Amino acid sequence: METLVIPDGLRTWAEIDHAALRHNLGFVRSKIGPSHGILAVIKANAYGHGAIETARTLAPETAIFGVANLNEAHEVQSAGTGRDIMILSPCLPGERGDAVEAGHIVTVSSADETAAFLQDVLTTEDSANAAFELFLDTSGGKKIAFSGIITSADFSATVGELEVVTCNFITSGAITASI
Repeated sequence: METLVIPDGLRTWAEIDHAALRHNLGFVRSKIGPSHGILAVIKANAYGHGAIETARTLAPETAIFGVANLNEAHEVQSAGTGRDIMILSPCLPGERGDAVEAGHIVTVSSADETAAFLQDVLTTEDSANAAFELFLDTSGGKKIAFSGIITSADFSATVGELEVVTCNFITSGAITASI
């Protein structure tokens, strides 16, 4: 039997077995199948367990990493996994451009915030040619998709008519919103 050694000066600590973490994620993958993406939430430094090491451990089976803010997104991006990173909390107005430029998936929680985000991030030239995809997630678990080339004003007007739950912007060629 392995003897537990308490690190000096600590009253509590956690040790992560990365092999067990990989095994558990593999179990999830076996249950949902290969065609579904996994979003692994590793905010708050992977809940104190090391975001970079945890991201590298989970990357082979993970499509997207979820983090709390732009600083965490940059940290996880530095792990070099090549996975998308979703910022689960709204960006501060001054962070919006940086988040988009870094290619992160950003989350907004209202039509007004969506409009402000578009106004802050898109130039007039961008908004005239921006491609938007709007996904309406119904209560039955079905998604209805609308897509096309529309202006940010038209997009904001469309979103403003809906009761927005969450919008996700993906800026690698399109801005995607899940409502």
